[in-house]
Amino acid sequence: MAETLLSPGVLARENDQSFLTAQPVQAGAAILGPTVKGPTVPTVVTTYSQYQNIFGTLVQSGSDYYTYFTSIAAFNYFQNGGDSLLVGRVTNGTYTSATSSIMPTGSGGPTSGLAPFVLETLSKGTIMKSEVVL
Repeated sequence: MAETLLSPGVLARENDQSFLTAQPVQAGAAILGPTVKGPTVPTVVTTYSQYQNIFGTLVQSGSDYYTYFTSIAAFNYFQNGGDSLLVGRVTNGTYTSATSSIMPTGSGGPTSGLAPFVLETLSKGTIMKSEVVL
């Protein structure tokens, strides 16, 4: 903290605020889904027009226009008095089948080498995802 004497009876004091920690982001709600454009990192928006500018609203396919449910949900949220919204954009990417074995397999016996409980994703690729063709 620096103190400077400006004139008799007047003292200027500086407060060093570089040690203040950042507060967590406070959002009224969060939406995760596809959007027309925008960043893939979660972004806080405070109005629907700001949402439109950052993420867009309509997808054109041929002569028709379509709207993602993400945009409809954001519109309804702000129409019903919402004040801030955290939007996470989902994009196309590569997909790899995932598996998880809960219990390790035993050695010896009829179940040797078999996992008693396995979780596995339904399919590889984009077959389980809806996609708009432009």
